[in-house]
Amino acid sequence: MKENSNTFSMNSVTTGLSTLILGFLNAYSAIYNHSTLISAQTGNLVNLGIELSKGEIDSAADNLCLLVGFGAGCTLAAVLISECKKNWRFGWSVFSVIIWLSTVFNSILTSNLSVVVYSFLSGIALTFFRDFEKSNLNNGIMTGNLKNFYSYLVNFVLRHKREEAKLALDILLLVLLFFLGSFLGGASASLGKTAMLTGVSASCLLPYLIFWLKSRKEKMLKNGNYQE
Repeated sequence: MKENSNTFSMNSVTTGLSTLILGFLNAYSAIYNHSTLISAQTGNLVNLGIELSKGEIDSAADNLCLLVGFGAGCTLAAVLISECKKNWRFGWSVFSVIIWLSTVFNSILTSNLSVVVYSFLSGIALTFFRDFEKSNLNNGIMTGNLKNFYSYLVNFVLRHKREEAKLALDILLLVLLFFLGSFLGGASASLGKTAMLTGVSASCLLPYLIFWLKSRKEKMLKNGNYQE
C-alpha cells in the first residue's frame, strides 16, 4: 500500500537510521578492529592487493574474509528482497537481530570474526535500506554519495531543476547522518565495547516505536478520537 505523501515513510526511517548505525559501527570497527572499515570495500581491495604483493598471506586472508562477509550480506539481502518484496519490518528485524546477537556474544567474538559479522551486516544494510523519501540512495558508501551530491548540485545550478536540488539535499542528509554516527562512535569509545553496542542495539527499537505511534495515530484519526 502506498503511503500518503503527507506522512513520513518507514523506508525513509530505516534508511536514515541504518546510515547512522553504519557510521557508528564503522567507527567502532576502526577503533577496535585494527582500523578496518566495514563499508569501504574499495580500501579493503587496495589493502588486499598490497598484502598479497608483499606475501602477507595471513593479513590478506583477513581482508578476503571481510570481502566475503560483505558479499554474503549483499546476497542474503537480495534474496530477502525477492522473497518479501522489501517489507521494512522483515528486513529491519534481520538487521536488528544480527546487531543484538553480536552485542550479546561480543565478549567471545575475536577481532577478525567481529569484522566479518559487521561487514556482513553492512552488506545487508547497503542492499536492503536504500529508499529515502522518493530517492533510491546508498546508505553506507559515502564516496558514491558525495559524487552524486556534487553532480546533482551542479545540474541544479546549471539547469534550475528543483528535483535535482531535492536529490542533492537527500544525499547530503544521509552523508551528515553517516558522519554523525561516526562522530558518536568516536565520542563514546571511552565507554567501551559493551556500552557502544548496547546503545546501537537500543536504537534498533526506534523504527518499531515510530511505527506503533504512527499506527496508533492513524487508528485514532479513523475513529475520530485524535486531537492535536
